[in-house]
Amino acid sequence: MTLPKKECTIVKITDNLEFLPLDENLWVEKLSKFGKHAHSDGVQSCAKAGYDIRDSICELEKLYAKE
Repeated sequence: MTLPKKECTIVKITDNLEFLPLDENLWVEKLSKFGKHAHSDGVQSCAKAGYDIRDSICELEKLYAKE
């Protein structure tokens, strides 16, 4: 799916992500296929891509300390 760049920035940091339009029936269909799917290494993948909340906290603390 292609979204206009003016609406958002898309960051696909793991192959487990899928972007869907806001269509309730489509979401129900996709979610029903997951069942009890394990998130495997999702947390580690996010951290490696620079999206670790602990790192973000450190960056914010440094930013606020400058003010």
